Amino acid sequence: MGAVCNKISGVLLEYETLKVVHIRSKKVGFINRLIQLIVICYVVGYAIVYQKGYQDTDVVTSGVTAKLKGVAFTNLTDAAIGERIWDMADYHIPPQQTSAFYVMTNMHITAFQRNNTCAEKPSLKTCTSNADCPVNTLVPNGDGMMTGNCIQYNNTPPAGRMSCEVIAWCPVEDEDPSRNRPAVLGED
Repeated sequence: MGAVCNKISGVLLEYETLKVVHIRSKKVGFINRLIQLIVICYVVGYAIVYQKGYQDTDVVTSGVTAKLKGVAFTNLTDAAIGERIWDMADYHIPPQQTSAFYVMTNMHITAFQRNNTCAEKPSLKTCTSNADCPVNTLVPNGDGMMTGNCIQYNNTPPAGRMSCEVIAWCPVEDEDPSRNRPAVLGED
């Protein structure tokens, strides 16, 4: 029985160095195993159980870079722009929030727009005479500045509707609800 205890104490209480030198000293082996036991007890007992280190959290600091690539082809004969290639500059919108990016999924086209004078939408500013359209006055929620002229708005029926002329991107965007289409990525 003494030989077995000596063999077990010899295996447990030996200390190895990097050169694999076996030191057969019970005193040095005991100190080695005692230090190992203290380290294990500290990690398990204090850092994990007592301090609840397993529940520790930290604030995430990260960054994401999204790069849009490729082109899209459309053939919109009803919108009077015909075939068109859309690249990243057309369908990427600069972010208006931090940590966000936007990709166009739907569009509303007013064909042949240019900076000119034209009738404002009657839903925003109707008139019966030039007096109803003060010069150099902005139309609230409108498309431009009034020129002082009351003209016929003839983009959509009924004909004969009168609206104030504005300096804007003309023709102004059409409010026809039949033009509303589902988003490009929307379900049919």
